[in-house]
Amino acid sequence: MCNFILYVNLAAATSLVFFYKILRGDEVAYEHATYQNYGEVVQLEPDQLTYIAHQAWKNIAGAGAGKRLENTKDATTLGPNIHGDFTMGAIYDTASHRARRRIYAPAFSDRAFKQQEPLFLDYLNSLIKIIKEMATNEPDTGMDISKCLNFLAFDVMADLTFGEPLGLLEKSEYTPWIASIFGRLLFMSIGCVARECKLFAKLLAVIMPKQATQKAHKHYNNSANQVEKRLARRIDTEKPEIWKLVLKKNENGTPSLSKHEMTADAASLIFAGTETSTTIVSGLVYLLLKNPQKCNDFSPKYAR
Repeated sequence: MCNFILYVNLAAATSLVFFYKILRGDEVAYEHATYQNYGEVVQLEPDQLTYIAHQAWKNIAGAGAGKRLENTKDATTLGPNIHGDFTMGAIYDTASHRARRRIYAPAFSDRAFKQQEPLFLDYLNSLIKIIKEMATNEPDTGMDISKCLNFLAFDVMADLTFGEPLGLLEKSEYTPWIASIFGRLLFMSIGCVARECKLFAKLLAVIMPKQATQKAHKHYNNSANQVEKRLARRIDTEKPEIWKLVLKKNENGTPSLSKHEMTADAASLIFAGTETSTTIVSGLVYLLLKNPQKCNDFSPKYAR
């Protein structure tokens, strides 16, 4: 507790405390502890406040029509990919971000989710079948449910993003591409610190292993190959995939995305839409299994 109080007090004077927590992988636990001890608004860096109140998101990120402009993002925390292209999430110019977001809006609407539901259920049923088979054929063997959920999430997101799955559920193993994505997590955290701390960025340029850059290039190239394959196919009017809506906009002649922008967003979507969801669901499964009564209450309610 004494160390925690020391960290919090130092955070008001220097960003090094928060950088240290990021590099150690303790960022989320540290933020959670500060909220528990100090309430809904806490200071993580000398020039940074963070909020947990639900109203804060609407007040900070929202923009009422005719009332005020949308707040801009902090450009120091965002950056382009290895080819100099910005993903939708990294665009800090408000007008450009709004335009990019508008292109994807139909793909993430309530209507789109309804259309995509059968696809979700198909993959979910495949996962349930695999779990049942393992429980029947290998009852004494443990199962890595987190890995199974990752297989599910990446297959679903690949199908929505590229129009075809990666076959992870079917093979019950990661492809080299997906395995390399997990290996980039540490380097992504290091990159976050480097964008804010120029001195660290200069040091990083000297000591960063070539492997980090190679993995970034590999991820981009794999995403580019998948985008090329998708562009080479005609639009499937029945399948509720994300790119179908983007490609339709291109065909209609309205402003849309360049191939580089599509690749940048594809590389982001295949990761952002999977690992985070899997982490949350894995935590939920763990808590349910640790609390049998809650699990029993939960199961009938959501069983089909």
